[in-house]
Amino acid sequence: MAITYSTPFNATVTEALNVWSAADWRQIYIEELGIRVEESTDRLEIPYSGTTSVASVGRYRLIAAGQPTGDQEVSLLLVDIVAQSRWGVMLRMPTDDADSGYLCALHNAYGVLTLKIFRVVVGVLTEIATSTAITPTLPLTLVASAIGTNPVALSVTLGATTVTFDDAHADRRQSGTPGVGGHQLGESSGANIYADDYVVDNLASGGTGRLVSGALLGRSLVGGSLAQ
Repeated sequence: MAITYSTPFNATVTEALNVWSAADWRQIYIEELGIRVEESTDRLEIPYSGTTSVASVGRYRLIAAGQPTGDQEVSLLLVDIVAQSRWGVMLRMPTDDADSGYLCALHNAYGVLTLKIFRVVVGVLTEIATSTAITPTLPLTLVASAIGTNPVALSVTLGATTVTFDDAHADRRQSGTPGVGGHQLGESSGANIYADDYVVDNLASGGTGRLVSGALLGRSLVGGSLAQ
């Protein structure tokens, strides 16, 4: 991947940077295998554990320099999703690394697919918006955004489906940096699931514009931490 620096950084220089290094991502929550970058496919992967009832869950916060903390848009190319899993992006994760934020994801419950928004508060997920059942043909790009503070205007789009929610709850996330999150329950999945092409845009007035773009480079998770 690459980080493209724009004003007030450098509008003309694109510097190659392994954003899946420990210096640029921070693991917030992981259970069992979590999320890794599969070098053979250059894609984000939630690996199938092959063990009944063993979850593979991960949420990570992007801590590379210059990440937006206010209005932000994040996209992720969803390549594949199987039963009992969800793939998505995180918005407004706190810099104190509490497991909080918004998870905007494609959710597959035994073959019934829906697009959902969850409010995450210290590891507890509350579904705050959902679509009806949809039949997307992957790969498709999931695009999610958070704008404002009260309420927080949330939106997630996948193909022709868009879900929105204005969050005025006391636990709404008024600031924070973006990330990625996924979940796979090995009990019924039987296959790894993939995503690719993670992109962050700063939507704030006078912000720095697009910060992360490009296809994933082969990196992996080793011992629960992001490593080259």
